[in-house]
This record gives sequence, C-alpha cells and structure tokens, in this order.
Amino acid sequence: MVQKNYDPSTFLRWYRKLSRHPDSAICSLANDFCGLVATWLSMDHPPDIFWFEDVDFIQAKQAWLAYPGAQTAQTLDPLRQACEYFRWSSHPNIGYVGYTHRESPLGIMINISRRGEELLHTVAEECFHIYQDQVHGTGWRAEAGYDAVEGEAREFVSSKGAEIHAFLELWRKGNPG
Repeated sequence: MVQKNYDPSTFLRWYRKLSRHPDSAICSLANDFCGLVATWLSMDHPPDIFWFEDVDFIQAKQAWLAYPGAQTAQTLDPLRQACEYFRWSSHPNIGYVGYTHRESPLGIMINISRRGEELLHTVAEECFHIYQDQVHGTGWRAEAGYDAVEGEAREFVSSKGAEIHAFLELWRKGNPG
C-alpha cells in the first residue's frame, strides 16, 4: 500500500521536522539508548536526535511551494533548511525511518513511527553513521557507496542484537507505563 506521504507524480516522499517527539517516554528511551550506543562506539558524546514524521504530500507540497526562499528538487539536508517540510526521492513502498547527513551531520534524524526494538535499531544504525565519519573521515559515506555504508551499519546493529533487546527490557522495567 502506497502511503499518504508519497507523491506518485514526482516520486517524492514528504516529511515534516518536529521540535520534539510527541511521546516523551519514546524520546527518553531514544536518548538513553543513544548514550549507550555512543559508549559502545567510544564516541565523545552521543549525537543529537532530531525527529520527523510522514505527512500528506498534498498538504506538504502546498506549504513547501508557499514557503519563501529557494526550493530544490530534493532536500539535501533538512536540518539546514528553514522550511519544516522536506522531501526525499523514494520507491512507492519504501519510506525513510532514519537519516544522517553524509557530509556534515548535525545529528541523527529518526521517524516518530519507530517504536520498541525498531526504534533502537534505527538509533544504533544512525549513530553508527556518525561513527563511520569519525573513523573514515567526514565525506567518506558520500563516496563509499550505499552498500558499503549501510552494510557496515547493519552488521554493527546485528552484532548488538542481544544487548539492544536487553537494554529495552531493562529500560521498560525502570520506566513502567
């Protein structure tokens, strides 16, 4: 099923940046876990987490076109763009759940649709992209190719599967509700 944020005439998927996650418990979980991932990766500090959501492409397109300033065919880095709406090229049945700019990340972006272990996997993968920049140098991900970049990140997340599950269970026990 094609989702409401997919525009079949342009092959773009539309999103909106949020100032915070609407569920404070999920935001807390993501932030706590991001700190743990940063420790696993020996990072000086965890990256900032920014949130985004799927939006109806008709509404988003209208707001985008009405927004003052230059508009591009596709958003290269939504965190550096003033408009709250942004768009990325996509297959009709595949949306985006996480994002980290390939050349100059300000942090990681996570789709608010993520919950539970899926949320933690996405946070870990996006944190790993920041780690890749530290290890290989900023810009490496832009040149290395999708399969190399995402393959390393998926391998890392897979290797931490038991720890991710254990963290979630422990976090839920300490944060009932």
